[in-house]
Amino acid sequence: MLCLLSSIGCRSLSYKRREIPLVSARQLSLKGVDALDRDRTADAETLFLEALQSCPADERAHWGLAEILWTRGETASAIAHIQEAVRLSGGNPDYRLRLGQMYLDLGDSIRARTQAEAILDQDYSHAKAWALKGDCQRYERRWSEALEAYNRALLSKPDFPDVQISLADIHCQMCRPERALATLDRITDAHPTEESNSRLMLIRGLALADLERKEEAIAALNRAGESLPSGQNRQQLRVATAQYRLGELVGARMTVGRILQHDPFDSDAQKLQSELDLSFRNLVEPPYR
Repeated sequence: MLCLLSSIGCRSLSYKRREIPLVSARQLSLKGVDALDRDRTADAETLFLEALQSCPADERAHWGLAEILWTRGETASAIAHIQEAVRLSGGNPDYRLRLGQMYLDLGDSIRARTQAEAILDQDYSHAKAWALKGDCQRYERRWSEALEAYNRALLSKPDFPDVQISLADIHCQMCRPERALATLDRITDAHPTEESNSRLMLIRGLALADLERKEEAIAALNRAGESLPSGQNRQQLRVATAQYRLGELVGARMTVGRILQHDPFDSDAQKLQSELDLSFRNLVEPPYR
């Protein structure tokens, strides 16, 4: 009996010793999350690193470090950490969702969609997972399937401005500018602050351009180009292409400049810049007839 009690006691002490680093790590990572929420990135990074040094199995610390590395542009390291957060958490849907969003931002829609579908296998009504799946299909230009995914997202979460903006985008892509504008108007009626949303301004500008409302389209596109976050090259290229089509050469050139400042080797932006340069030369020196 004494030997048995001694054995149980030793196992209990050993368990407690293993638990102490994990508890300490979780306390550190919670402080890191708080620092991250307060935009104290350097403090947050230190806390997350200390948490992982104390206990590498703290999934929250891996998530927090992934977010910091992602904003710094260290995408491969960020994905490695968020993958570890997914593994350690047993497939936490929030971590899976973030991993999928990172994949999609890098242009890997297949892996992104795999994460969305893994969440839906566990929770078929998960609105954000349907939204991510729709984003993947929209990226692949599979408009009908994307519409279905977005509508499923809205069934679970009817007030979902990001998804509603994406729906407007698809209507615009499918040459339904009136429906796109009607969708955008419904969003701004319910959420007036969304009027300054850069994606919303872009889609509004594209829809107005399709309706040949040139002045309104140029104003919306110029605002969209100025307000889109750095690195949104694909969206900026849509702005520049529409500006060029409308004859807004100065605005198009400024938008292309923003793309090339972020990525000097963007081939689509380089091609559009060459076309703009030719258009400007023809304005200054009309071709010989």
